[in-house]
Amino acid sequence: MVNSQVIRQLKKNISKNQDAYNFFCKVIDRSPDNSKQLSGKNFRLEAAISLANKLGIKTIMIPPSSYFSWDGAVMAVDTDTSVVLHDIAHWQLASPPRRTVPDFGLGASPETGYSLVANNKKCIDNSLIEIEECCASLLGIAWEVYLGLNAKMSLIEQNWLELAERKFTSDLFISTFLKLKDRGLIDSFGNPLIRPITANS
Repeated sequence: MVNSQVIRQLKKNISKNQDAYNFFCKVIDRSPDNSKQLSGKNFRLEAAISLANKLGIKTIMIPPSSYFSWDGAVMAVDTDTSVVLHDIAHWQLASPPRRTVPDFGLGASPETGYSLVANNKKCIDNSLIEIEECCASLLGIAWEVYLGLNAKMSLIEQNWLELAERKFTSDLFISTFLKLKDRGLIDSFGNPLIRPITANS
């Protein structure tokens, strides 16, 4: 577990942007909704699937490890809730043409079983993939906060607290937050927006 000194340092570094700072504090300091946490995996997963449906995303209850995470039309959702929310974020970030490509043209996700096919369908540069992965990570975390889940754990697992003392870490968090805000995917408070978003990437 990341110690409190690391969190304090990163908070201090992010504080130069008030909106990003407030969102970071919300992720770190807000206790998850215990009623939702204790309801078990099925309840949390159902909440993520319901969100996907609101956005117009079709889902299928199979594990992505035996298929694709996203096959170009349907999302495999028999997996962890945080993974589904991350994939929903990728769907929001992807342009309409990339939404028709397995794993959004990013190459195989870590969960995808059909990795060779997904990698062969990769259609964007690695530098852009890195940016989009950061955006999908933070947007997925925003959805976890929205649903009352343990977003702090995802922040840790997705390495946002690594090398917290370095300026690069706080700058990346701030720039990613601002990209999502500029795209209309979150508001100034870091609340994710429900409406489907198109992109030009």
